[in-house]
Formats: sequence, structure tokens, C-alpha cells
Amino acid sequence: MDLTQHALTLLRENPEYVADARQGAPVGNSVAGSIMSLTLKAPRQYTEQAVREALQILDQEGGDE
Repeated sequence: MDLTQHALTLLRENPEYVADARQGAPVGNSVAGSIMSLTLKAPRQYTEQAVREALQILDQEGGDE
């Protein structure tokens, strides 16, 4: 699973992460990005980019919980 898909799954599973991601991902400090960085051992810059991309997908789908 690529990072964006993983981020999308996290955001869909926990709506509280969506609001947090909107504030945190642009500055490199979202909960979803942190979880992915720790569990997947991916560099933070890539996990936060994936979270931003996942937010764009949610917005295109109209899912802006």
C-alpha cells in the first residue's frame, strides 16, 4: 500500500484525524503523519505529503467530515 492510500485509510477510519490533518499536515505535524512515520518507518516529510494528498482526495469525493 502506498503512503497516500495508507493516509486515506487512516483519515477515513477516524474523522478526528481529518480536522487535525487540515491543521497539522501543512506544517508537518499531523497525527496521521506521525502514526505513519512510526508504524511504517517512513520519513516524516513523505508521510505529511501523503496526508495532504489524501485530504485532496477526500475533498474531491466530497468527504470533508
